Amino acid sequence: MTLEFDNSIRDMLARDGYDPAFGARPLKRLVQKRELDPLALELIDRRIHDGEGIKAEAVDSRITFTKSVEYIHE
Repeated sequence: MTLEFDNSIRDMLARDGYDPAFGARPLKRLVQKRELDPLALELIDRRIHDGEGIKAEAVDSRITFTKSVEYIHE
């Protein structure tokens, strides 16, 4: 699988992952909650397959995953 991140994700993480009191500490939790957990669910539910290209982008503070290359079953 190839995963491509849109610039909107960088902007969302910079905006939501910083807290004046804690600095960038909340960033790790934010990445886990908004990127890794949803991606894991996509894999578990078999909506993403090996060999696919996936584009990730931020929409309304959520990350969406779309296929960028057709799936080729070998």
